[in-house]
Amino acid sequence: MLDQRLKLKKIKWDIFIAFLLIGVCIIIPFRLAFADDESLSWDIAYYIMDLFFFLDMILAFFTTTSDAKKATEVTDLKEISKNYLCSWFFIDLVSIVPFDLALA
Repeated sequence: MLDQRLKLKKIKWDIFIAFLLIGVCIIIPFRLAFADDESLSWDIAYYIMDLFFFLDMILAFFTTTSDAKKATEVTDLKEISKNYLCSWFFIDLVSIVPFDLALA
């Protein structure tokens, strides 16, 4: 479980994921608009990005959260998992599904 001792590493990871998201938001529309062909290198790059997003999903199950009502840190893995599954999990899951493979 990730706790406050690893907070700096988690912040660095979150910044990395944020830059990756910004890159995806710029690269994919550009490639859709102007790319003539899909090369294997771009496919590999997309899969690597999806792998990082998948790792971020796994990490979310082990990251402590704050309970604003009780003003405490939630460290119970079951409670952390429940909170994540009820909030961002399905959005994160849909965002990494390789629909291009399913449609091909």
